[in-house]
Amino acid sequence: IQLTAYSPGQSCSAQSELNVTVNGAPYDSLPQVTRICNNQSVSFADSVSCFISSATYKWSFPGSNTPSSTLQNPPRVIYPNPGSYTITLAVSNACGTSTAVEPVIVDTLVPSYAGPDTTLCGSSVTMAANSPGLASGNWSEISGPSNANIAVVSSPTTTITNLTAGTYIFQWKIINGGCSDSSRVTIVIVPGPTTADAGPDQQLCLTNTINLAGNTPLIGTGRWSFVSGPNQPVIQDPLSPTSEVTGLIPGQYVFAWTISFSNCTSNIDSVTITIHDDPTVANAGDRKSVV
Repeated sequence: IQLTAYSPGQSCSAQSELNVTVNGAPYDSLPQVTRICNNQSVSFADSVSCFISSATYKWSFPGSNTPSSTLQNPPRVIYPNPGSYTITLAVSNACGTSTAVEPVIVDTLVPSYAGPDTTLCGSSVTMAANSPGLASGNWSEISGPSNANIAVVSSPTTTITNLTAGTYIFQWKIINGGCSDSSRVTIVIVPGPTTADAGPDQQLCLTNTINLAGNTPLIGTGRWSFVSGPNQPVIQDPLSPTSEVTGLIPGQYVFAWTISFSNCTSNIDSVTITIHDDPTVANAGDRKSVV
């Protein structure tokens, strides 16, 4: 503001200036945050313009783990329970207060579980994901040797067909309002268990104990079983390819080595073990002298 004073007749004048700053209440607003997830931290930032020098801030987050804050940029906030809430920011200076209010909906985050990794035979699999409850879920194929056919993409226990040998990865995503969570499961399709080899047939002299000679399976689990023989011998460790067998007597025995895996058709091979009795002790008769 400038003031000019004049003498009578305006032959002389004098001037004086005064600087005046005109302030007003700050103007604030909040970004629109329509939906968030419970138990997940979220940050809120102000959008304050005009007359913010020496301004003070008052945030209000009712229902959260941080009900209020006086920082310009408050810490991240967590809402533990779903529901509808209101966020309020009041910014004040010497001239007044400006208040912004924004509603927010907190949805329940439903954790996703796609089910256990599985290895099996065949061209189809039944999935075992968790139920989304009132939320919605959907399956998608992430990778695999063929384009799988997902019968019902929204079903946690859908059947998936058109599978070939190889490794597939599927994703189960659960969506609830503004929340989503996903997990993945690996499905391995194999042609079948390792081919069983019970070892060579054996011809043995009298003994009551032998060791079998099956192969070690790369895929599946092997098990020995008694098929036939003159008595019931004891297979000491049916799961061992080289299990000891005791209680044998002379005669012919047949043992089966079965390798099984998941839903695959078992592979079976058998071995014949023949136990021979000791030969009759030779007796050439009495010694005789011939003159």
